Amino acid sequence: MSNTNLTIKDYFSERLKLILSGHDITREEARQCLIYLLDHRLGMANDVCFGALFAALQAKGPTIQEVAGLMDAVISYDRIPVEIDRRFSTPLCGIIGSGKDDLQTFNVSSISAVIAAAAGVRVLKNGSRAEASIAGTTDVFEALGVNVLRRDRELLEYTINNLNLGFCDAAPTSRKW
Repeated sequence: MSNTNLTIKDYFSERLKLILSGHDITREEARQCLIYLLDHRLGMANDVCFGALFAALQAKGPTIQEVAGLMDAVISYDRIPVEIDRRFSTPLCGIIGSGKDDLQTFNVSSISAVIAAAAGVRVLKNGSRAEASIAGTTDVFEALGVNVLRRDRELLEYTINNLNLGFCDAAPTSRKW
């Protein structure tokens, strides 16, 4: 059966079965599977499929091509066109973490972003609201006085270039950067 005749759920299911049986998938197949997940194209099973894909890859042992395909998806999916001031020698560092664990820990990634920015590292922090933990990144930054609802490129550029810290909420939004 050709890929053009498969539904999204069938496509994902076939790739998952391959991985579970110990076979590798291509870079493009890994990229496409993650895009389907990031776009929530698998309906109510999306979260379960997300966990299943990564557990299956971990159990099999991911190939370089599979990891590269996943990274291709992340890179193409999560681009925000900001102009970084090149006068500074400090590179931009991305810190990602949501605070979504169910271990009731404090939000390590958010605190790391604040400390790194205070130390002079330019940081772009990505996160979301808590689901099972005490506080997600969005909750932490909101408590610190950040207007987490304002999503515009100019503010993000300003905060990265002048405060060393920019924040992007990972919640789906219809607003385009």
